[in-house]
Amino acid sequence: MLTLIESDLNNLTRTDLQNLVSMNDTIEIIRVDGFRLERNSRDVALEQRQKLQDYDDRTVYETITAPDPETPDIEEETQAIENPHPRHKQLEFDRWLDVVEDQARDTKGNERIATKKKEILDSYPPEEVQDAVVVLT
Repeated sequence: MLTLIESDLNNLTRTDLQNLVSMNDTIEIIRVDGFRLERNSRDVALEQRQKLQDYDDRTVYETITAPDPETPDIEEETQAIENPHPRHKQLEFDRWLDVVEDQARDTKGNERIATKKKEILDSYPPEEVQDAVVVLT
């Protein structure tokens, strides 16, 4: 039986998640308090990938003008920029949509993958996905 430490679940790479889905077996998770849980590996992988999909840190904000303590009524000025190191890239996903595609593929059940992909993408604001190209095979 595979054993994982709960705090390491957030660091599972794309390959790790794919392997857990493929295993579809019972794994043991050791919590911080020492308590041990037995969970299905596929369920754990799908939950972790869903968290990554929901996290979506592709855009970050940088400060252009910092607030001046002498003029507290003037707010800092920021601008949105593309995150050079988003979480999905740190975990071996080239694009955020790769997370969405993998999740759609592995949660489709008896549904058609296109329907599942549409359902997932529709749960995000249109401006988040409008320029994205999604190719499922």
